[in-house]
Amino acid sequence: MLRHVPRFRHREQAAKPPNLAEAESIAPGLTPLYPSRDDFTVEVETPSGQVLAIDDPTLMQMLRDGLDERHGLSLLRSDRAMTDCRPVSLFTLQTARQLGQELGIEIDKRRFRANIYADLGSSAGFAEDGLVGSQLRIGSKA
Repeated sequence: MLRHVPRFRHREQAAKPPNLAEAESIAPGLTPLYPSRDDFTVEVETPSGQVLAIDDPTLMQMLRDGLDERHGLSLLRSDRAMTDCRPVSLFTLQTARQLGQELGIEIDKRRFRANIYADLGSSAGFAEDGLVGSQLRIGSKA
């Protein structure tokens, strides 16, 4: 699945809401205008270049090809966020590297599904654990 490229069909609608300035000027957590479902329609480009809607049965079958009978694949749609238990997940490149060394394989950092991948320079793996309970600023707004 790593070679499949998901994207919004209407990227310009999904990129920035028309009420962005208004939304940024009010209290955190409030958004006065929600996009329509059509604005967030997702399509997937396959490794061969074919573009299919996320719910196209052809795409599902392509992704199922090669799975053994013990494994299944299904698409779940939700209007609520489907995230881990915390809204922000930070993972360091050093931790991915250390885990790979411990296991003796190269690990793709994307398998950890973090929101933010940080390069902490010469820090050892798991340095992000030391940030628990701290405040971290990322850029000018986060």
